[in-house]
Amino acid sequence: MKQFNIVSAEEAARIAENETYVVVDLRTYDDYLKSHLKGAVSLPDGNLEAIHLLKQKDKKWLIYCSRGNMSFRLASKMIKDGYDVTAVSGNILTVL
Repeated sequence: MKQFNIVSAEEAARIAENETYVVVDLRTYDDYLKSHLKGAVSLPDGNLEAIHLLKQKDKKWLIYCSRGNMSFRLASKMIKDGYDVTAVSGNILTVL
């Protein structure tokens, strides 16, 4: 079974500069408004249905939350559904 990729917060900031990725911020909307990675979409509910609504399954995805727990859970679901997904490990606040 295919696994999702895992990167550090620093690597995620570099990846977010690449416009071929769909970047998803799973933190609260208030946190998103304070700061977020370049081009990130706010999806605080972090569910697969919201991902499907973006209709970009053919793209690479980068997802992050505050500490990595939520992004790992969603990445596991996304990979099973055929997405090419990378999740951020650790505290994203170190680069925001």
